[in-house]
Amino acid sequence: MPARRADRSVAQTLAERCENVIVLHDRALGRGLPAVDIAVAPSGVFVIDSRLSDGPVRVSRPPFGPAKLRVGGVDRTSLVEGLDEQVAAVARTLASIDPRAAVSGIVCFIDDESLPVLRTLTLRGVPLLDPRGLVRRLRRRGPLTGERVQRIADGLAELLPAASELLPAA
Repeated sequence: MPARRADRSVAQTLAERCENVIVLHDRALGRGLPAVDIAVAPSGVFVIDSRLSDGPVRVSRPPFGPAKLRVGGVDRTSLVEGLDEQVAAVARTLASIDPRAAVSGIVCFIDDESLPVLRTLTLRGVPLLDPRGLVRRLRRRGPLTGERVQRIADGLAELLPAASELLPAA
């Protein structure tokens, strides 16, 4: 399943299971950054990088050096590094809409059964979740009222167009 279909699958799951969450699918961030899904929930604003896993998801913590994200034994730490840039881009945009709203990133592995059920794997503060964990995270109570969620989502939708809107006409 290509990455865009993975994103669509997660966006569809959230639309079906999280009624108080507004999902902005496939939003262009500019500056050469890949498009992302953004969820605006009472618990905050989340930049979601949806991925298929090519094997078990693990965080290795060597005795020397930084922790690493390993997927199927391959170093995929770059996923979290890239997400940091995407979160920063959304935070810059959000500052003009609601400077007090928090933005954070989540990597969602849609087809992985190796993630722990009773705890959340994290790397550099970024949760590594499956779709069920993502739904639980977004359903949490938080500081954003329904009106604020709507205002933030409307502002982000206006300032960050869908990537498909930016494609040249064929």
